[in-house]
Amino acid sequence: MEVAPAGDFNNSVFYVTLTARHTLWVVDGQHRREGFELVMQFLTKVKNTYKYPKRGLYEPTNYNGEVVSETVHDFWMSIYEMAISRCHVAIECHLGLQEQEEQQLFFDLNSKGRKVVQSLAFQYDHTDPINSFVTNQLLGEDVLPFSPSDRDETNWHKDDGRVARKDINNVTSLLCLGKTTSRNATPALVEGRTQFMLRFWEAIAKIKDFGKDGAKSKTLAAQPVVLKAIAKVSHDLAYGHQNIMDRDGYKVLLAAINSGDLDFSHQNPIWRALMMTEIERQQEFPGLENYLYVPAEINLDAGMYDQSNGWVRFGNKHNDIYPRLGDVLRWKLDLKVRPSVTKALEAQNG
Repeated sequence: MEVAPAGDFNNSVFYVTLTARHTLWVVDGQHRREGFELVMQFLTKVKNTYKYPKRGLYEPTNYNGEVVSETVHDFWMSIYEMAISRCHVAIECHLGLQEQEEQQLFFDLNSKGRKVVQSLAFQYDHTDPINSFVTNQLLGEDVLPFSPSDRDETNWHKDDGRVARKDINNVTSLLCLGKTTSRNATPALVEGRTQFMLRFWEAIAKIKDFGKDGAKSKTLAAQPVVLKAIAKVSHDLAYGHQNIMDRDGYKVLLAAINSGDLDFSHQNPIWRALMMTEIERQQEFPGLENYLYVPAEINLDAGMYDQSNGWVRFGNKHNDIYPRLGDVLRWKLDLKVRPSVTKALEAQNG
């Protein structure tokens, strides 16, 4: 192995010449190496046989094993030539490591690396259709009264009214798909529901004090779990399965938000319902027991009512809280009870 300085010796940059007898071991990044190898195997097979390999990376619809045309073959040849001449996989090479040092390097790379903050990562993802909607419609057209933050602000005395980008994406996924993940979203589905989602966020943006300094201390709509509850109810009423869909009910919900009839202030006692006992709820909100089901074995941990400040602060178990907050909304607006709740209550009461 020859090592020679590149230019000025003081710049610590060297050219390293390796021969065939020098072996390089892949310590980390095997998946990238394997991925590139799979692409090359596919392209080589098509190039040499004029056929698509069985169970390969790509196969046209209704392909029955026939030889491809010269035009199609020329296309794949151009891709092959591009792959071997212009495509690269970046490699970080560590020379002179002993086996124990290689093991330590592998461990450090895979266990001590810092993950990118999810809200920040969304700014660079251009393939996810939900994320594209948030970027192009909500933010690009200034539907929201703020630029999203990188993370949620837990100190309400420092709250500037912004909602974290990850929460905006999760709420939008719930609204469009009925779940917080956008993994199975397709551009066609999201595009077909664009106006529906825009109307939702336009209504949210009109809520008093939403997006303003100190919003969390002024409106429950500033808490992501509340937005998730509204989004899930909206999705179920507009696009849910047959037993829960109710387009007229969705119009009632949207109208109540737009008009301000749905009070999101901390003084509204309905937001404390999940923090009450079942007996207290029956006394304070008659009929809510037909909408709300909390199994005895679940520690809901809905949150707390800060009497000194007059704040309702919901807990961190969003997946347990937001569906039941949605049930409170259904009761308040006299919408349909979720069939799953009715079934569970019937089973509980024998």
